[in-house]
Amino acid sequence: MDTNSDSPYDVLFERSLALIVREYGFDNIELSAYHQILDVSNTILRRLLLNVKNLTEVQSRTEPCPADIARSLQMMNVKSSLLHQTCNQPIKHRLRSPDRQTETHPMKLFRVTHTTNNNSSRKHRPIYIPDFLPEFPDPHTFISSETYADLRKDYPRVRQLLADQRRALQRSLTKWIRRVQTQWKMKPLLMYQQEQSHYQQQKMEKSDQNSMNGLIHIYILNR
Repeated sequence: MDTNSDSPYDVLFERSLALIVREYGFDNIELSAYHQILDVSNTILRRLLLNVKNLTEVQSRTEPCPADIARSLQMMNVKSSLLHQTCNQPIKHRLRSPDRQTETHPMKLFRVTHTTNNNSSRKHRPIYIPDFLPEFPDPHTFISSETYADLRKDYPRVRQLLADQRRALQRSLTKWIRRVQTQWKMKPLLMYQQEQSHYQQQKMEKSDQNSMNGLIHIYILNR
């Protein structure tokens, strides 16, 4: 069956689906029915890959493992026995490799643009940048700014971050101490004055009590 897709993956998938239909005994199929089967197959495959991706991310892994695929098939109510039975069936038709694509216009790494004046200049521009965009500015006008988080986790980077945090904490504590330094100086002085006044008051009360006791003792002796 001829396909209109340009992607080799789409061509391979469509041919694989056509061979599966042929394996089940269908020699001919209408184009509308084939497109419906193709859409359903794409939906099922996309759902399977999405489940595998979610299970991989939940386990904090970057690549899927066979257990993820088995669990995804189980979530989609696909029995493993049916898969083994299908794999053990003899293959009647073999899938050939997709045709190699030939480019009518070879891809260029850079485009060459010419100015309106007579003096033409070469402007090196990657092919993925369209022509309607303006030219690159001069290199000395570039301003490098850190627009994303630094994801390096090596030992020197972590040590540098800890040192920066420690310096920032020291600066904040120093500013806070300077702001409340006058209060800290006045507080011990006030406490000392209060203690001295309390001590003088206790001393005066004790002397008054002693003098009173002496007067009472003299009065008793005179009688």
